[in-house]
Amino acid sequence: MDLATPEARREIIGLYVDRYVRRTIGEQLMDELVNLSEGFAGADIEAAVREVAIDAYLKGDDAVTDDLFRRSFTNVVPLSKTNPEQIEAIRTWGRERAVPASGIVHDAGDGRMRPRRGVLV
Repeated sequence: MDLATPEARREIIGLYVDRYVRRTIGEQLMDELVNLSEGFAGADIEAAVREVAIDAYLKGDDAVTDDLFRRSFTNVVPLSKTNPEQIEAIRTWGRERAVPASGIVHDAGDGRMRPRRGVLV
């Protein structure tokens, strides 16, 4: 369990844009948002996209511009910056108790690879 990779952030951004803004964004803007979201958790990405949706609701769909997306992502201070201790605690918890979505096994410290224990949430 860790912060999202660039590929995962791309997917998360796409999901929240579809859910809240209901429009597609160009590849160039998507690339910029993926870069701007370095260090973001999924909730941070959701907050940025919801800010765009709120502006669209208050000011109309014409208010949704590439610059609005950029500003919204720039305005979010990610959890990894505001509370790095919490991120480390989640990483530790994940190393000990979660199974990676990819099914990867981990070194238990004795050189043997073992599957991690899973917790359904």
